[in-house]
Amino acid sequence: MAWAEEKTAPESRKGETGYIEYWPGELPIVLSAPHGGRLIPKELPNRTTGRLQRDAFTAELAMEMRDALQRRYGVAPHLVICHLARVKLDANREIKEAAQGSAVAEKAWHEYHGFLHEAEGAVMKRFPRGLYLDVHGHSHEKQQVELGYLLGKDEIQWPPQKLNLPEVAARSSIRLLDQNSDEDFAALLKGPASLGGLLEQRGVPCIPAPGAHVDPGDLYFNGGYNTETHGSLDGVGLDAIQLEVPRKFRNEKTDREALARALADALEPYFQKHFKMTLPVTSPNAQPQAPVPGAATSSATSGLNQKLPSR
Repeated sequence: MAWAEEKTAPESRKGETGYIEYWPGELPIVLSAPHGGRLIPKELPNRTTGRLQRDAFTAELAMEMRDALQRRYGVAPHLVICHLARVKLDANREIKEAAQGSAVAEKAWHEYHGFLHEAEGAVMKRFPRGLYLDVHGHSHEKQQVELGYLLGKDEIQWPPQKLNLPEVAARSSIRLLDQNSDEDFAALLKGPASLGGLLEQRGVPCIPAPGAHVDPGDLYFNGGYNTETHGSLDGVGLDAIQLEVPRKFRNEKTDREALARALADALEPYFQKHFKMTLPVTSPNAQPQAPVPGAATSSATSGLNQKLPSR
C-alpha cells in the first residue's frame, strides 16, 4: 500500500468523562496504558478490592513509544490512555471488578475499550493484520521486560516439541500470527526473531527470549483482560502482547526514551518476518537504534536484580 508522507500526528480526543484519551494513528500498531493514570476525582468512589497501585510512568512510557515510532516510520501508532488512577478504575479488568459499581467509572471503562475497538477497526480496515501492545509496569526482582502471551511461566519454558503443539498457540494472544508466520510457535515465542529476541539484541533483557528462563521463585505476568479481549485468542482481530516493564526502564525519561527507540527499531524486522509487512521508514533520518545504554544483552546474565518496593 502507499504510505502517507511524514506529517504531524492527529490530535487526540477524549471521551465524555474526560478521563480516557485516544490518539488515532496510521501504523498497524495499537498501544495502550491502562494503569498509568494519576487522576483521583472525588466523584468516583475508591475501588476496595483487587490491585489498586498505579503502574508508575507507564502512560509516559506509552507516549514515548508512540513518539519513537512516529519518528522512525513517519506515521504514528494508535494510542489509548486511561488517566484515572487505578484506585478509581482498572481498565485491564472486566467491568464489574474494574469499576465496582460506579456509574462514571463504568462509562469511562466503556470509553476505554470503545476507543480500543475503534483503533483495531481502523487498523483492520487498512491492513490485513496488526499488533496490539498493552503497556504495564512490574516491580519484580529481575529487571527484565516480561512479554505476556496468555501462557503461564511454566508453559513458556516448555521444549519446542511441546510448545509447537497446535493447542498451545490456539490459547495464546498471538494465535493469528502463528498461522501467518513461517516460524514455528516456539521460535515465534522465544527465538532470535521473536519480539523478546529482537529486543534483547538491542540491549533490553526480556522473558521469554532465547536462553532466558524463569526461576522457581520468579514472578511473571503473562497477560490480562486486555490482552485476552483485544488479542487474537478468539481467532479474529489483532495479535496482542502485554509488555510488563521493570522500573529500570520506566522511572527516568532517558531510560523510557531508550526503551521506546529499541522497540521502534525491533518492530521493523518483527513485522517483516512474521506479519510479512514492511513498515514505512519514511523519516530521512531513520537509522537503526543503538543498544539501550547500560542494559545487558541477555536476561540470563543481566545482573540487574534489585528489590523494589512497589510497581
